[in-house]
Amino acid sequence: MNLACEKHTWQTSEKYPSSKAVDGLCGNLSESGGQCAVSLESNADVTWLVDLANSDLAGTFLGFSVYVSNTTVKEDGYLCYHDTTYTPSTIPSSLTIECTMPGRYVIYFNTREGNLSTKPGYSTKAQINLCEVEVYGCPLGFYGVHCSKTCPVNCHHCSIVSGECLGDCRLGFSGQFCDNYERINMALHRPTFQLHTLFDGQPSSRLVDGKKSDLNILSSQCTSTQDGQSFVMWRVDLENYRRIERIVIYSRTDNKKWDVNNGFTRRLLGFSVAVSNTTDYNHGVICYHERKYNKYTIPSTVDFFCSAVGRYVIFYNERRPGISYPEDYSQYAFVDLCEIEVYGCPIPQYGFEQPACTLPCAALCKYDMENLSYRKQTWLSSPFSPFMAGGKAVDGRYTSRHYSSGQCAISKPSTQITWWVNLEKIHRIELVVIYFRTDNVQWGINNGYTAVFLGFSLYISNSTNRLDGILCHHDTNYTRETIPDHVTIDCPYHGQYVIFYNERLPGVTYPSGYSNLAYGDLCEVEVYGGCPSPVGKNPQCSRPCPWNCEQCYRDTGLCAKCWPGFRGHACELRKLIWHIIYTTFKISYSFWAF
Repeated sequence: MNLACEKHTWQTSEKYPSSKAVDGLCGNLSESGGQCAVSLESNADVTWLVDLANSDLAGTFLGFSVYVSNTTVKEDGYLCYHDTTYTPSTIPSSLTIECTMPGRYVIYFNTREGNLSTKPGYSTKAQINLCEVEVYGCPLGFYGVHCSKTCPVNCHHCSIVSGECLGDCRLGFSGQFCDNYERINMALHRPTFQLHTLFDGQPSSRLVDGKKSDLNILSSQCTSTQDGQSFVMWRVDLENYRRIERIVIYSRTDNKKWDVNNGFTRRLLGFSVAVSNTTDYNHGVICYHERKYNKYTIPSTVDFFCSAVGRYVIFYNERRPGISYPEDYSQYAFVDLCEIEVYGCPIPQYGFEQPACTLPCAALCKYDMENLSYRKQTWLSSPFSPFMAGGKAVDGRYTSRHYSSGQCAISKPSTQITWWVNLEKIHRIELVVIYFRTDNVQWGINNGYTAVFLGFSLYISNSTNRLDGILCHHDTNYTRETIPDHVTIDCPYHGQYVIFYNERLPGVTYPSGYSNLAYGDLCEVEVYGGCPSPVGKNPQCSRPCPWNCEQCYRDTGLCAKCWPGFRGHACELRKLIWHIIYTTFKISYSFWAF
């Protein structure tokens, strides 16, 4: 490439213009040919120069920006670089920018809006003149010279050089490498129940006794269920609504080598864990369903994150007649476990606070997280009939998920489907639960509705336009075999509108198993959140302390000290203390003893 071609030139004196030397013409090399730069004769020095940088192209780059985003919208991402210092003579032809940030899209942006076109050296119009853009880094979750080392397991993303955690640690973890865990086991010594216990001497309470040093059934630390069962279940009552973050399950091993020859590997496969506000797991949210392991790979300790709010944690497994299970599964269902730990943030006690353990605002400032979408305004892009309009997805009813039940929003098939709910004001959202239409047919690959929800997206926006908001979730992983009949999505953003969107655009090739058209058949959409964050700085979260509370935390409303006779973080539970009063004041107040 001729870098001097048609660039700005200068010479000491001009008989013929200095620019003739860079006009690309050299067919006539005579002085009078009109293709040569010729100066006047001089007794002193003569000079000719060309400015390789001072060009119109250099001006088009000034003021550019680079973003990294998880969407094609730059405002959703992170501003890595913005030029404010270069001039046409100083901006290099290639530039290296350090940008340690995770993302999917790298966005180059420039503008000449406002007065930018009048800045010295800036081009009058914005233009892209890029010959190569190279993006160096590691796949998310890896670091090192060859990207062969994995980031800390509890870190969202780490430095590609040192492995130090750069993004937030997972809930409950802290430290440079997210290796400090500061949560309590909320299941410890709580009430439990189990179906089909093998022997009365193996109570279900063994799984919350804190003992897991000996994983043999004879050690008094484990429990088991009877043989020949198609369904088994164990649950723990956390005795209050809790924000759950993580669950750890320890399988019975009988202290034998944990491998394919240990029969308990087959019994553990396929289990599910639900979080519910009742003792019925069908009323709750399935936060984990084991489908990825086989008898060779399943670990004896399964540790998984479970972002849910509820009172009961329910472990269950099934081997239903007539259903074909993977060949590695045991013939019957069992509960062969030694401990189940349920971790979350401890409720602050009087005189004690743990700053490192901060529950989400919405979980603290209310007794329970509120379903913000309940009976709010909705819209569905193409409802099948007025009887099946968008409001059916926020009426609180989904006991029947058949189209004729009147409990589901049903759309006409289309290339694009949009449903939204208006929360009426901007809220801090924590999670969204979506219940799909099933027509009350067993959920699985033979249920046609497993295909129609694949690839759906969820947005949080302050308008009814999804592109104005934040992409909270886009399904790219589910298949007809793996998509559940209801999903729980962590969505920690602020917004007024929650928007469900799916598409089957003409000319676009979608993965195998996707339906031909998009549907918006939603039986319920629950949007959980609460007070704006942070609580202490927002007056709309200012409420009186609970009625029986002497002193409460001003930022959360949780009671720090109840009046005598009451207990609980809202002082909602009455203590049986009349026996103490009778003993102490038996002469003056003996009638208090009922």
